[in-house]
Order: sequence, then C-alpha cells, then structure tokens
Amino acid sequence: GFTVRRRLGRCAVADKSDADILVLAKKRFAMSVEALDESRQSELDDLKFLAGSPDNQWQWPQEVLNSRSTGNGSAINARPCLTINKLPQHVLMITNQQRQDRPSGKVIPVDDKADVKVAEVFEGIVRHIEYISDADMVYDTACFNQVAIGEGYWRYVTEYVDPMSDDQEIKLRAIDNTFSVQMDPMAKDPCGADAQWCQISQDMTILD
Repeated sequence: GFTVRRRLGRCAVADKSDADILVLAKKRFAMSVEALDESRQSELDDLKFLAGSPDNQWQWPQEVLNSRSTGNGSAINARPCLTINKLPQHVLMITNQQRQDRPSGKVIPVDDKADVKVAEVFEGIVRHIEYISDADMVYDTACFNQVAIGEGYWRYVTEYVDPMSDDQEIKLRAIDNTFSVQMDPMAKDPCGADAQWCQISQDMTILD
C-alpha cells in the first residue's frame, strides 16, 4: 500500500489512472529501496546483534567465527566463541522508561480565537482513539524498534465499525516490521515531517 498526501485540498495523484498510480508507486518504491539500502542493512545487523545468542552466534563476524572454529585447519586447536549478550538489558532501560511516560496526543488552543471547550472535546476524541486501539502496545512497539535499530513507526487507519455499516472509526495500528516502511528519501526532517510520500508494504496471500 501507499499513502497519498493532500495539499490545499487537492490529491497529489488526482486525475491519474490506476496504471499511472501503480507506475508511480513502483518508481518511488525502487528509489527508496536504493537510497536506504545501506542504512537498512546496518539496521538489520543491529537487530541480529541484539538477538545474538550462543546458538546463533550473530555477534561474531562470520570470517572471525570461521577462523576460530577451524583452528587453522585443526579442530583440536579451535578456539571457543563465547556470546554473553548484555545488550538487551540496556535496551530495556530505555524502553521501560518510555513505558513509565508514554507519548500521548494533546490538543492545545493556541490563540484568542481558539475555543478551550472545543479543544477539550478533541482531546477526548484523541483519548478515545487511543483507548480502542490499545495505544500502549502501539507506542511500545515503535519505541522498541526505534531503540533497537533507529527507526520506529505506527500508523493511523480508518476501519469500518462492522461489516454491515458505512460508519468508520480512526484507530492506531502498530507496524511491527520497520523494514516494510519506505519513506521519501528526499525528506530532511529527522521525524519525516517534510516527506511527500510514504509506502508501507504488506505480504498478501493469493487464494486460488
């Protein structure tokens, strides 16, 4: 899937056919993958290092692991490859702190034309969205990914209240796989606020 940002009430892909939209989406996806390939590889290495154990030995470079395990051609002289992973405890120090002070949206009237009562109503809507979305889990997932590999995301979606209704409600949804998010590589803001587009990939089962 992909998101389309609207500016001044006009859609960025207005008046385009489905084929044109797909071509544009594929072009953007390829551009993002190429631009972020090196950093994403480093993030994958970070994730494997965090999950390192004596069984998988992911904290050892493969060439060093090979040289130590062969013992210069003799299994007798092979040297041990110990893995004592202390990294998770440091990750937990940060994520536990986030759990004690989770982020939350707040609506604040900013000028004399703003209505405090209306702001309170909107803030109540924000709280309702967080409540029905299990927002604590959503925020925790994004925080863990951010600490572990440097990128963490969640998304806002609209879902039908039930299959027989046309009514929709806004919900927060976690993005477990950070690598499924392809942001506009031309964005300069650290939080991606100036990104013109973003794509989120999702594997789907093809039914015969």
